[in-house]
Amino acid sequence: MTDSLGRLVGPPVQCHQADVVIVGAGPSGATAAACLARRGWRVAVVGPRPGAVARGETLAAEARSVLAGAGLWELVERLGRPCHSSWSVWGTPWPHRRDPLAGPWGPPWHVDVGRLTDALLDLAVRFGARLYPGRARVGRGGAPAAVSFELDGGQEEVTAGFLLDASGRAALGARAFGASRLTVDHQVAVTTWMRVDSPAVSTLVEATETGWWSTLADAGRLYLNYFTDPDLLPRPLALDAELRGAPHTAARVRAAGRGARPRLAVTSGSVLNRVAGCGWAAIGDAAATFDPLAGMGLHHALNSAVTAADAVHGALLGTEDGLDDYARSERDLFHEHLRARRRRYAAEGRWADRPFWRRRTRRVVPERPARRPVSLCPC
Repeated sequence: MTDSLGRLVGPPVQCHQADVVIVGAGPSGATAAACLARRGWRVAVVGPRPGAVARGETLAAEARSVLAGAGLWELVERLGRPCHSSWSVWGTPWPHRRDPLAGPWGPPWHVDVGRLTDALLDLAVRFGARLYPGRARVGRGGAPAAVSFELDGGQEEVTAGFLLDASGRAALGARAFGASRLTVDHQVAVTTWMRVDSPAVSTLVEATETGWWSTLADAGRLYLNYFTDPDLLPRPLALDAELRGAPHTAARVRAAGRGARPRLAVTSGSVLNRVAGCGWAAIGDAAATFDPLAGMGLHHALNSAVTAADAVHGALLGTEDGLDDYARSERDLFHEHLRARRRRYAAEGRWADRPFWRRRTRRVVPERPARRPVSLCPC
């Protein structure tokens, strides 16, 4: 196609208008969309649905308070199951039981993140949100926010007065507004799941010389995760050798059947140097990621989305104080996490002089990565 001067031009860009555009359709983006659409705002969510990939996570019981206030807790109760059995092999070679009923909110809940996210997105759509499953490209910061994407072979764009970044570690929106990610380690995880006969919900955490294991059994599946640093991973990747140092986890694996092929994932702790600004805010993993030992991942994804949605609601009505409070609470939460992380790793003293443990018991300050990103190729 050519214009009146004979220049080649592409097909016209279709433009959509919204009050809030959310980049990312994961659990945090879906939660924020439901909260804002319920209040009557025009919400556009750009990003493909996560799909039905099985991914079991434990949701901290403390999430009940915030989610119930947002009218979302009933989804967790409908799609998840309480976890009444939690064991830890930490500091001693013997497992000890952790009482999941010790807190005021009762036991933690195990949920399939994919099913929960789908339910949240469906709820957001019922409230009036629009979903655009193309892959987002965010322009340079400015107001209104502009997010372009490709849908059915054509270029489309959403413009809005506010942008919520729920794009995970990539932080597409926040980086467009000048933010950068600060990291505290380079931890990775080998993850898989296997079939088991027991329908009981239970968790086990076990420390080893080179890292630690977590297993979660629920509804016929055993979710298995091994956390370590990239330079400590065996090459080629061989979980059998590492399992010899984790006898209690190995016993669970021996009782399980075949499952999914292991994959590698980045699980490092990180935080944005700026979590919010004029016309934008980051939520979930886009704002901060936490050591999986804290069990904060899903809780933070949902909690930050609800809290930020409240702040965005206020900002759209002309009150900016909520965004400042949200940014401050995210920063304080991450630094408190670093202090608690150091204490928790120091409680495992059997391998205090080994690299994995020594790195986690020293004081750390979040910094920009000083080297190239770690390759996740297992070969």
